[in-house]
Amino acid sequence: MKKSALYSFAALALLFGSFTAELHAAVVTYTWVTDSALGSIPTSASFEVDLAIAQTGTFGQGDIHDIMYSFPGIDPLSITTGSSIGFDNAAFVDTKTGLPVFHDNNQGLAAIAYHDMLFGNVFLSITFDNPVGTSVGDEFNAINGGPGSLGFGQGHWIVSGFTPATGGGGANTPEPATLTLFGLGVLGMSYGALRRRRTQPAAG
Repeated sequence: MKKSALYSFAALALLFGSFTAELHAAVVTYTWVTDSALGSIPTSASFEVDLAIAQTGTFGQGDIHDIMYSFPGIDPLSITTGSSIGFDNAAFVDTKTGLPVFHDNNQGLAAIAYHDMLFGNVFLSITFDNPVGTSVGDEFNAINGGPGSLGFGQGHWIVSGFTPATGGGGANTPEPATLTLFGLGVLGMSYGALRRRRTQPAAG
């Protein structure tokens, strides 16, 4: 294989690898906002869910990852997990916005950060998609030696990185513009290799 063709193939493989990595790495980030509280409020609280899962409209505790919590007086929270709080073992989100929605009275999850042991002396739990009547009412509870010793209150989650699934292609279907750029890259490298072959002097 000639060097020019080899370089073109390597560049194509690199482009395709970064393209597919970006395609599969899409995540949705949920960030907590406190509306009312007694005591202190979380300094920061967020977690992530893979975009493809969030686009289905439901996810479970095993789908929550990268929980990042901090709270005055108990930083850092070294161990984090997701936990079910309802018989559905799942939260439900709007497939157009990614935000929590009411589905039934058995829905809900909790995203929890703690030291040493779950529900031990130090932890911060925040519900996600907690049903209250026929709506959603999420709350946080921070404990350091006793219930409510640091703070508890109500709030809501905001979402970033969510896009609705496009029809027919599934959650990981790339946008048309992305496909166009990818195609142009492939054509450009192919044309470059062809041009180099044509401009090389004939052997002999």
